[in-house]
Amino acid sequence: MNERFTHSYVSPFTITHGDEMQGLLRISADFWGIACFLRDALEPVRIRVGIGVGALATDVRTDASIGMDGPVWHLAKNAIDHAHAERKFMLAATGDGNVDTVVNGIIGALARIRDDWTDRQKKIIDCGWPNVTQERIAEQLGVTQVNISKMVGRAKLDIYVDLCAALQCYLSDKYEFPRRYNQIRLYN
Repeated sequence: MNERFTHSYVSPFTITHGDEMQGLLRISADFWGIACFLRDALEPVRIRVGIGVGALATDVRTDASIGMDGPVWHLAKNAIDHAHAERKFMLAATGDGNVDTVVNGIIGALARIRDDWTDRQKKIIDCGWPNVTQERIAEQLGVTQVNISKMVGRAKLDIYVDLCAALQCYLSDKYEFPRRYNQIRLYN
């Protein structure tokens, strides 16, 4: 996990309790992609993800995501508690209700789109769409480009990719300076 997302974290993912882990991510990290990777890897176990966006009050530990404190950790705990109570895959908390409404609305839309995907449609994303051509993906999956085009349309992959980009841009633009962090907490 940490090897795959080395570019995304400031402090690596660390198991904190029996079935919980957390990591301190750069604000520019693709937290949605990381959470979906975990969700897919741990299926059929259902996980909950809480994202806190905020400041860190202590020094960063680069060896493990423990022993640090600040609003980012408390916001993440709040988000995971609400995700659990509301039976949602993921929620975020920034300390700004309006921002939380926008971010969690996008997260909810992404989750609903993704929940409807078939395994084959998930593989299109795994093959690198939209950065890889449909022809190349068709080769990799052993189908025609027309089939890939139909699966992209049915899966709403173009909308999904646009929402991912909007979420990332919104948070990066809003929170990059002063330095803010995403903190991911997971448990099932």
